[in-house]
Order: sequence, then C-alpha cells, then structure tokens
Amino acid sequence: IACLLLAGVACIDARPTTTDQPLLGDWNLNGRLDFGDVTGLFAGLGGPYRADCDMNANGRMDFADVVLLWGRL
Repeated sequence: IACLLLAGVACIDARPTTTDQPLLGDWNLNGRLDFGDVTGLFAGLGGPYRADCDMNANGRMDFADVVLLWGRL
C-alpha cells in the first residue's frame, strides 16, 4: 500500500503543465505541486498576497490555504 501511495505522489509530482495557465498553488513556480509549495506557502503567510495560492478563494492567504494545498499533493 505504501508503494502505491508513493507511486501516486510521484505521478502527481511529474505531471506536465502548460505555461499559458498558472498552476493553482505552485508557490515556487516549478510547474508542479510538491512539498516545497506547502512549506513556501506556510512561510509566506503574512507576506504579499498571491491569488494563485489563495486555495479557498477568501481573499487572503491563511493556514486554511496551507491545509488545502497539502491535500492536493
């Protein structure tokens, strides 16, 4: 089961993305959702607002956005 879960994370992590549309939650702008995005968003709380990282679309970046982004990994 653990191997399947790890394989699923690897598949999500390796998905190609298009450059014409930003990936929602891609904090470090590397074209995929990964743990770096979660830690970057957490570290950036209270910093400049980024609409592409406002996961719950409430107009601010808060801990709920971190939790929602973690759930998308």
